[in-house]
Amino acid sequence: PHVPAVWSEGRETTYRELDTRANQVANALIAAGVRPGDRICAMDQNHGLYFELIFGIAKAGAVFVPVNFRLAPPEVRAVIADAEAELVFAGGPFCAMVEQVRRDLPAVRKFIAFDRSDGVWQNYSALRDVLPTTDPCVPIDPSATTWQTYTSGTTGSPKGVEITTSNLLPYLLAMPSWLGGLREGQVAFTVAPFHFSAGIFYTLLTVIAGTTLVLVKEFEPAETLKLIGERKINHAFLPPAVLLRILQVSSTARADLTSLKSIVYGGSAILTDVLRRAIAYFGCEFTQMYGLTETTAALTCLSWADHDLDGPNSHRLKSCGQPLYGTDIRAVDRNGRECPTGEMGEIVVRTPMMMKGYWKKPEATAEVIRDGWLYTGDGGIIDADGFIYIQDRIKDMIVSGGANIYSAEVENCLIGHPAVADVAVIGVPDETWGEAVKAMVVLKPGAKAGADELIEFCKGRIANYKRPRSVEFIASIPRNANGKVLKRELRRPYWEGRERKVV
Repeated sequence: PHVPAVWSEGRETTYRELDTRANQVANALIAAGVRPGDRICAMDQNHGLYFELIFGIAKAGAVFVPVNFRLAPPEVRAVIADAEAELVFAGGPFCAMVEQVRRDLPAVRKFIAFDRSDGVWQNYSALRDVLPTTDPCVPIDPSATTWQTYTSGTTGSPKGVEITTSNLLPYLLAMPSWLGGLREGQVAFTVAPFHFSAGIFYTLLTVIAGTTLVLVKEFEPAETLKLIGERKINHAFLPPAVLLRILQVSSTARADLTSLKSIVYGGSAILTDVLRRAIAYFGCEFTQMYGLTETTAALTCLSWADHDLDGPNSHRLKSCGQPLYGTDIRAVDRNGRECPTGEMGEIVVRTPMMMKGYWKKPEATAEVIRDGWLYTGDGGIIDADGFIYIQDRIKDMIVSGGANIYSAEVENCLIGHPAVADVAVIGVPDETWGEAVKAMVVLKPGAKAGADELIEFCKGRIANYKRPRSVEFIASIPRNANGKVLKRELRRPYWEGRERKVV
């Protein structure tokens, strides 16, 4: 009870205090008429009050629905309305965003702000602090939805993914030992926001393990490095995009990394060159996790033992590892038949962590879950040792002259050029070949390189038909809130007005 559960904005909250406050939140929700199964939306950056709200919602038997704070107001309205939320929590500048669409949310009975009180907003602390501190002991149905996260929406309208207690519990109990040995008394850190399913899951893991979780509202590379030393952080979950940004300031930022024991990365693909540089810089164990919003969190694990930098298994750095216990994974062809070992196919999974379904979208659920298998939309191969290599999103495959080109292969090549800081590869229209490979490149500060130089750099490193036919230099690669590259946005200008669109 005396161990700090969370450190946020300079203040520690112990496990005893967390439990007490979560009880008060649960009692406040129940007093407000919230019943088991009701949806509660919340939108803010990570901080201590938001942290305790998650557990209060669970204790009331309600459903936690995090709203991506990077959405535009119409998208915020769409998520809250789709969830049929009765209460909405928000903080900081996001209150104003909610107010813009408030009149279009007639089902919402209360708006609660973490840091204000006025005619529209009830203050969070005032709501919580008048209620009893005893646990309401609401019975929990393991098959009932406990959180509902919305997919990032890079390919269409966001859908609410229903995750149950039975999806969570077996893996929450087992996973701390897999992730570098999370345990009581240690300090963990993440910049992954709570609307990111892996961010919530990692948060719950730190509680199961009894660690202290360090939260920050905003990620800033140099401040993150400083915080690791000041708070003596032992374990961290850092998405690949975050690792890349830290590496970009590593030569000038202050850093004491001696306390770090392990880093977990995942949420999007990582370039092997970035991974090698990160391992060299941080000097700790690395573990990769691969999963989907629809599978609660991780499906596979590439352990530190499999991060073979220069040995006979160094090719495994391009792998996302092997299936976690209880998870079956296959690669299948277009007809759903299992592919031979080493042959490309769509990755399909069967796991206890598979979502209950998309909220009130049975047709969409039936499209991705077939005969008990979830179709991920990721193209990959499985080798003879059971290691899985995700090559690309199926939709990101470039078909040029009948040949399939997976953009990740080209990206992994180009990132090895000393002038390249970041890269995304897309297919653009080509009158002869149907599609041609185009590289969108961000150069390192002060670095110079021409398109011809980068194209020539690929010669001998990848097959000629995979080499970019053109290169465009841009200031930054667009990514969504979860760090995934928005290739749809990169493709759009090239395919506008065409009958056949690859977006």
